[in-house]
Amino acid sequence: MKHCKWCHKENPQFANSHIIPKAFFVHDGKNDRKILSVGEYPRRKPTGSKDTNILCVDCEKNFQQIDSQAATILLQNFDKYLIPFNDKKDDIALQIDGQHKQAIKRFLIYVLWRASVSTLREFRMIKLGAYEDKIKDALINDKEFGNHEYSFSAFKVEKSSGNIYPRKLNKRAFSGCNFYELDFANFIFNIKVDSRITPEPLKSLTEYEHLVFNKIYETPEKRRQAMVKIVKSQK
Repeated sequence: MKHCKWCHKENPQFANSHIIPKAFFVHDGKNDRKILSVGEYPRRKPTGSKDTNILCVDCEKNFQQIDSQAATILLQNFDKYLIPFNDKKDDIALQIDGQHKQAIKRFLIYVLWRASVSTLREFRMIKLGAYEDKIKDALINDKEFGNHEYSFSAFKVEKSSGNIYPRKLNKRAFSGCNFYELDFANFIFNIKVDSRITPEPLKSLTEYEHLVFNKIYETPEKRRQAMVKIVKSQK
């Protein structure tokens, strides 16, 4: 018997839930996004991947503001929220007020939760295990997260490939901690889903007062180097 994976209501009316919000696929009007998955060819997804077996219409509606708030910050008003650096760091990074960290963090883990409980093939690398329930409880209770709870690094892609790529990252690159990457084509986030303290160089960015986005001018293989560069520039 089917049930809502959020409220567990049996045989509800299910919503046509976007795993990654539609706004992140069509916000620039190009409507040409492709979603990548390991071992498969890129598949064109003009409005994103949808799963009709996750949320009932009531739960979808009740928590829709998490996606909407993130879209407002990142897609609609990002340029308005920018805070200039006092020196020449603007060529390697951008920053917005730290008050937006909680909203972005809630959005990222909500996307990860949907990806983890989904049966769609393109999200098969996202499996959160016991963190599925932990994330759901935190969002239901509107928890205020500490710096190192679901900490993340953020990147602003200046020359987007147009590809969206959700995946688990190699633990060896993050001192053994579990990290997942959500590549939204124009923005990329690496999110820690692990109880351990955030490793450097991300630790310094996590504790910084503002939310820093490292600039990427090409789709890179070495994003860790970008984080090291901005951390060193703060000293």
